[in-house]
Amino acid sequence: MLLRPLFLSGLICFAFCLSLAQQLPRHKQGSLYQKALEVQNSLHVLSLSLKPGFEDLAALTYLRRAHGAQIWSAYLTNGEASDHDERIEYPHERAATLRREAWQAISEIGGEVLFLNFPDFGVSEDTSFIRLFWPKDLLQQKLDGLLSKIRPDVILLNGDSEIGDSSVRWGIVLEDVLETVRNAQRSTQDNWKAAKVIAYEKAGMTFPVTNKDLFTSRPYLESARSASERYRSLRKHPVFRDGPSIAHYVVAFPTSKTRRGLDSGLSPNAPKTLRNRETGIKRLCSQIIDRTKTGRQFTEKQKTNLLKTIAAELDSIGVSIAQLLRRTAGERKLLLSWKSGLEDLRNTLLGAQLYHSLSEHILTDRQLTYLSIDSVRGFSKDGKSQIYFPGVGADGWILDEKWNQWSQLRIGEPYRLVSPDGLTYDLPESVYGLQTEEYGNTLWFLVIHESAQRERSFVMKAKERVRYAPKLSIEALTPILRVVDGEELRVRFTNHSRDGFADVANVNDSLVSSQGEWFRLSKKDTSAVITMKLKWGEDIGEGNHAFAFRLGEVDVGVFLARKFETKIDTSKRVGYLSTYESGILERSLQRLGIFARRCDVTDSDYSGLDVLFLDDRVLTLFSGPQPGTLKNRLLRFAENGGHLVIFRQDAGVWNGSPLLDELTLVETQALDAQSEFLIDSTHAFLSRPNKINDEAWVNWLDERSRQFVQVGETEGVESPIRSSKTRQPLLVTQRHGKGRITYSAITLSKQLLNIHPGAFRLLANLASY
Repeated sequence: MLLRPLFLSGLICFAFCLSLAQQLPRHKQGSLYQKALEVQNSLHVLSLSLKPGFEDLAALTYLRRAHGAQIWSAYLTNGEASDHDERIEYPHERAATLRREAWQAISEIGGEVLFLNFPDFGVSEDTSFIRLFWPKDLLQQKLDGLLSKIRPDVILLNGDSEIGDSSVRWGIVLEDVLETVRNAQRSTQDNWKAAKVIAYEKAGMTFPVTNKDLFTSRPYLESARSASERYRSLRKHPVFRDGPSIAHYVVAFPTSKTRRGLDSGLSPNAPKTLRNRETGIKRLCSQIIDRTKTGRQFTEKQKTNLLKTIAAELDSIGVSIAQLLRRTAGERKLLLSWKSGLEDLRNTLLGAQLYHSLSEHILTDRQLTYLSIDSVRGFSKDGKSQIYFPGVGADGWILDEKWNQWSQLRIGEPYRLVSPDGLTYDLPESVYGLQTEEYGNTLWFLVIHESAQRERSFVMKAKERVRYAPKLSIEALTPILRVVDGEELRVRFTNHSRDGFADVANVNDSLVSSQGEWFRLSKKDTSAVITMKLKWGEDIGEGNHAFAFRLGEVDVGVFLARKFETKIDTSKRVGYLSTYESGILERSLQRLGIFARRCDVTDSDYSGLDVLFLDDRVLTLFSGPQPGTLKNRLLRFAENGGHLVIFRQDAGVWNGSPLLDELTLVETQALDAQSEFLIDSTHAFLSRPNKINDEAWVNWLDERSRQFVQVGETEGVESPIRSSKTRQPLLVTQRHGKGRITYSAITLSKQLLNIHPGAFRLLANLASY
């Protein structure tokens, strides 16, 4: 048996062959065409984006479908500073959401995702500030590791969808990528070379994404739309609001005086030692491509000849692979790519299908799960079949209570697999998953079939995606609280074991305590959210305090409590408009002692209120009356004596239909978390009832703001907070009829989520005016 030594040496080629159908349906022809295209071009594309959601899904769909590219989409950060269209999330929760959505979107176009896990600091134009988070040596080290792993022929660098062409942070990444690629080109260790680096540039060229896919008859741009819909948390983001857009690029490497098209020279050239083999493989693939794209069927004899030709090519490549360690990096990459691609091509030509299922996809240390081969198609009756689990033994998996990696193929009789011990957990995603390079874990297995007809023998590679978790996962859903009456600690407990679990959650400290809350989790993967009402001790002092919460008598987690003094006029009748389900603005007002009324955009008026807050991005996210109708209602509220306070709105939406005609919003990257303010300390917003001093701006999260405020008519306009660097206003207020309208461009919601004293005092002053 010749197959087993090849597998045990680690040079496994993954494919399968099944019996032939007389005619291939149209969708089968499309799959055959695609596989032949992949083998012919052997094209690896690495897309690099600043964060999930910034990738060019239309371009990646085009490269995948029109050029047969293997796609990897990598992200510098997890996007924890990004906005969520449905709620305000803690940074670690936001990152987990975007990682999951990125995996879903890229999986839909047939690609893989990778994460470099650098911090998302928000916005900045200060290179030294950016380098604090993205050190050049570490960034280039990780980029070099990424290139060594993927060995891409094309690197696609996507632009900054938040800031645009002037983005300093994107410029830094572009510079580091180009330097890393140039260093790889000069290296003498191997001969792998990236064919080109294609980088975003506003005045550049475009991929022909409006062309139609040969087999679906849909434009590639339209096909990318369903993938973009996976980013549910970004559904109103400018990048996704109107579906995937057409981005512009230039060839940033290698540089040339001649303007070359983006499509030219994508596929790698084979080394001289493999040119003859490349000619034969491309001739084979061209024969399949030319026939399938015109809709012509292969006769049975033609199919048999193709299978024999593929088998001969695989044998020839197998001889070269036996000497793989003597090969250069470029030769190794191409040989293994051909090997895998030809086997996939053969399998597709034979219409291979394998149906399998896994009983458990979330596993703990040493947990049993059952893999079932439910059915297979195309196995020759005279053949013999085995199944091979490469992770058994080597990676700690156990198969049928044994360390043996091989077993006879059993249809319908489950294989008993036990997960390894000492797992690296990736669940909960917001706790353990944010430092992993890949999304989830892959359990590979192979079905090996030996037929009496040699060309019909095959190896079928299959996988199941699994997640690793502790037996009991614990997530503090309110990790930061304020020391005020009514605070509640909410914790989610999830049982990932098959054993039932029951206990009492509580807080028991001399400075804070709660009653015990009993819960029971009787089944695997069941959760319970426990709410503990906190009682604060009288001796707790001002500042930050870390407290433990318990299961029974054992500390199992920590939450942070902040105590600071604020004053507020509780006689004010306060309301708010918000689309966010998490209620950060409402909860913050409650923490200040005000129980505000949640209003609706369809309310006929807002009478009975003294202050009305418009939460972040309301004008983008609300579903209700036309902007003009809402505008009239809000202006009437101010005219009748109310104080209308408008928090940060999207510049594009506001400027298209502003509530205040003389006020324009200008996006900026200048106001990072350390930017200084010029404040009018005598203004009521900064002095009554709370004195807001320089300490109010310390330890700000992400950025001060992402926009400036420009006012056409300055008479009667007060600007108590300005940028120290540009002198442009960030908070403006003016009289309007009997009342007042205030616009704040300051990033306040995230600070309120973080229980920041300065943010609470500013909110209290605005609510008290």
